[in-house]
Amino acid sequence: CPSDEGALDVRGVMRSATGGVAALGLVLVGTVVAAPAALAVDVPLTFLDINDFHGRIDANTVRFAGTVEQQRAAAGEDNTVLLSAGDNIGASLFASSSQQDQPTIDVLNALGLAASAVGNHELDQGYADLTDRVIGDPPNALFTYLGANVYLSGTTTPALDEYALLDGPREPHRVGVD
Repeated sequence: CPSDEGALDVRGVMRSATGGVAALGLVLVGTVVAAPAALAVDVPLTFLDINDFHGRIDANTVRFAGTVEQQRAAAGEDNTVLLSAGDNIGASLFASSSQQDQPTIDVLNALGLAASAVGNHELDQGYADLTDRVIGDPPNALFTYLGANVYLSGTTTPALDEYALLDGPREPHRVGVD
């Protein structure tokens, strides 16, 4: 991390870029069961996952967004959760990188991204940039960035949330993601 060297300790294996093209996949269709058993009801959920978007703001962005919306419509808007495995920003095309990836953050916000793992490229400008500008206070990225293997340097203190509990399509259902 250029501006805050020594501030983070990343444990485990980080993914490597897979050619810089975002992948969209239907990764899981599941059932959530509420507790207690008296409230048990099947709730179909569809998880759409993207990875390695890398600020691909270009002529294909509308097609990408359309694909997300088509998948949501097919599975049911209220039963679909959009997630990212990270590397949403960084190593980006000029249209996004020239504006510090704000166009990418805006597109992901508009698509209703619920949560994202922090990838190595989220840290290209340093941990402080991620927390102060990208995540922001007030919020810039309207989704949760998760870092289950990112700790404050020399500690076992998580630098980011390790997981998130997302509201399910019907109360009292919640979905945990990490």
